[in-house]
Amino acid sequence: MTLRFGVIGTSWMNTFHMRTINSHDRANVHAICGRDAGKAAKVAAENDVPHVHTDYGELIDRGDLDAVVIGTPDHLHHEMVLRAAAAGLHVVCEKPLAQSLEQAREMAQAVESAGRNGMTFYTYGWLPHYQRLKQLSQEYVGRILSADFKYLTPGVPEDSAYDWHYDPRLGTGILGNLASHVIYLAGAIVGDIESVAAMTAVQFNRLGETNADVEQLPDSVTMVVRYAGGALGSIQAGYSVAPGGQEQLVTIHGEEGTLQASLDDPGGIQLRGGRSGDDLALIAGTDDLWDGIDLSQDQQERFIEYYTSRPVGIRRFIDDIHSDTPSRPSLQDGVRVQAVLEAARLSAQTGRTQDVVQIN
Repeated sequence: MTLRFGVIGTSWMNTFHMRTINSHDRANVHAICGRDAGKAAKVAAENDVPHVHTDYGELIDRGDLDAVVIGTPDHLHHEMVLRAAAAGLHVVCEKPLAQSLEQAREMAQAVESAGRNGMTFYTYGWLPHYQRLKQLSQEYVGRILSADFKYLTPGVPEDSAYDWHYDPRLGTGILGNLASHVIYLAGAIVGDIESVAAMTAVQFNRLGETNADVEQLPDSVTMVVRYAGGALGSIQAGYSVAPGGQEQLVTIHGEEGTLQASLDDPGGIQLRGGRSGDDLALIAGTDDLWDGIDLSQDQQERFIEYYTSRPVGIRRFIDDIHSDTPSRPSLQDGVRVQAVLEAARLSAQTGRTQDVVQIN
C-alpha cells in the first residue's frame, strides 16, 4: 500500500518534507494546504502534488489521506493535530508541539486514542554524529557527570524584519524555535531533565516597527539543568553575530571519559573523545559520518540527500506505519520537551529553579 500524505504549510521546511515523502517508494504527497493560493499552487507544481487547498480542514477531511504533516506556526498545531486525530490520520507535527504543556498532552493523547502513529519532528536527532554519540556514551564515558548542549546560529535581523516565532500570539520564542532541538537531544542522549534554572533575553527587535505594542518573546536563553540520573549541565540557544553558519556543540563528561559532537557550517560534523587523562582525539569525521553523502554539496544539500535516501525522519515514519511500529521521536517525546520548555519559561520569569513535570 502506498501511503497518501497531506502537508499543511508551504514554507521551505514543508517542501523539504515533501521531497522526503516523495523519495520513499511506498508514500507520496497527495495534497497540500497553504493560505496563499498562488504560492500553494506553485509549490504543488514543483513537487508533483495533485491537489491544493487553502483551508486545512478541507485537506484533513478529504477522506483519501493516510497521514498529515503539520508545518505551521506554533499556535495552530493544537487544533490541527486534534482534527487530524479525529479524522483517523497519522500525524507528523513540527516542533514545538504547542504553546503550552496542557495543549501538548491533549494532542498526544488524541493521536494515541485514535490508534495512529505520531511523530514530533526534531531535525537534528537523526544526524549521524549524534546517533554515534548516543551509541558510545555509556560504554565510553561511563556514569555521566555533566552534559552541555549549545545551538547558536546567525540571526541578526533587518530593522523592519518580522519573525512570527517571537510574537506571543503565534510562536514560542527561542525556547520553541531553537532550544527545543537541543532539549530533545539532551533527553535522548542523557535522560530526563529534572529541574531547570533559566535566564532569557531579547537581544534584537524581531517584530518590526508595526508591532511596537506587542511584548516580544526572548530570542536568547541559557539554562542550568539537573538530570534525573544526577548529572548537571547547561543548555544554550540563541543567535550569534558571526557571518558564518550555525554552531552546535555537545559535550558529555563521565567518570571514564569525554565525548564531544559538533556541527558547524560550512565545516561539517565530527565526533571526538578521550578516556580519563587523555586529550580529545577524533573518533569520526565528516567523511566517515556522512557515509557516502556527496560532500561537494553545502551543508543544507547534504541534509536533503541524507533525509531523502536513508531510513530517517519521515522516511522512518513511513516505514513505522507499514510495519505497525511506534515512531520516535513520538508526540509523547514532544510532550516531555514541552514540559522542560514550560519549566524554563517559569524559571526565567520568577528567577527561581523550577522542577520539570515528569511525563510517563
